[in-house]
Amino acid sequence: MIWQNTPYTLPLLGNTVISVVLTWYIWKRRARPGVLWLFTVMCGVVVWGGFYTMQMASAVPLTKGLLNGIVYVGILIVPTAWLAFCLDYTGKGDWFKAHAGWFVVVPGVTLLTLWTNPVHHWFWSGSHVVQVDDYFVLEKSRALGFWVHAFYSYTMLLVGNFVLLRGLLRSNTYRLQFCAALLGCLAPWAANALTIFDLTPYDYLDLTPFAFCITGLALGLGLFRFRLLDVRPLALDLAVERMRDSVFVVDGSDCLIDLNSPARSLLRSKQVTEPIGESVVELLPGLGDLLAHPIRGDVESMVTIDLYGAPRSYEAQRISMQPQGAGWLLVLHDITTRQRTEDRLRQLVEEADAASRAKSHFLAHMNHELRNPLTSLMGHAEMLQMQLDGELNREQET
Repeated sequence: MIWQNTPYTLPLLGNTVISVVLTWYIWKRRARPGVLWLFTVMCGVVVWGGFYTMQMASAVPLTKGLLNGIVYVGILIVPTAWLAFCLDYTGKGDWFKAHAGWFVVVPGVTLLTLWTNPVHHWFWSGSHVVQVDDYFVLEKSRALGFWVHAFYSYTMLLVGNFVLLRGLLRSNTYRLQFCAALLGCLAPWAANALTIFDLTPYDYLDLTPFAFCITGLALGLGLFRFRLLDVRPLALDLAVERMRDSVFVVDGSDCLIDLNSPARSLLRSKQVTEPIGESVVELLPGLGDLLAHPIRGDVESMVTIDLYGAPRSYEAQRISMQPQGAGWLLVLHDITTRQRTEDRLRQLVEEADAASRAKSHFLAHMNHELRNPLTSLMGHAEMLQMQLDGELNREQET
């Protein structure tokens, strides 16, 4: 293999080394949930950046073409793995796992089309080596297959970043982690867009691997400073989603901005299908007094809400979100069954007390009713006994 000196080799090599170090660091934490997808993303980045560095450094046209085919293995890995990471990181990984097979089809067909391009030219309509200054570069003309691949990849990145952005807007705790992950993706994505739409002065140069230095810095900051892999919004989101209590997130205007599954079920019972953005007081009038409570901090109270025409009782908590006035977290704990049980026990206790009082009254009455006849009978019995013993005179006998 014949190598050549280019002004791009050392920067590309430095970016690749950074990517390898980050990949190794992530691999050490692979046992943590969700980390495997980020490791897969970084493997794609290493293949992309590493083999592109070798392709730029090679002076042999055939070698350049072969290395370019390997580069696309990494290029095809990154978008799908990024989407999987974003979904898993925000608690939606089960959906991706259930449909993972479909996400292999387009990359697989794309790779097959690329590797057989000399036969049909569906991916590259033309490819040739040209000399720029004192080094050689590979120039390619894009065909339909390339644009299908670009559309698929950009769709995966767009959906993944939308999921992360949604998590960023919803989370007060993990915003720095979300920002680090978003920056790590947006920088190479923007560089790639400049490249494929020929918005750079050098149409032979792929800017994406150069932008991996920003990816490395962003992920490095996220990993080492913000503990990107040590906290998972999934854990918190999953815990809230699977709570038995109904949880409503309300903004400062008392409009609903998020809710968990039990809360959605509660609203469905009131024929509400699209509650986001609606006033919570209008959806659940029973919460009006709680939201209007003059105390600005956390408040607890009992509320009654009609479900399917029957009233149900709830212990309601209003938790203030920071900063003050940003909104409220409303937690409703259904105590209807407990309250009915307590009412039934109270009724049984009252019935038992009433029965006990009736028994005491009956025994007291019977004691009074029986005491006089028994006293008379006892007196007659004693007199009969005395008569038998000869102790009675004639007057007593009469």
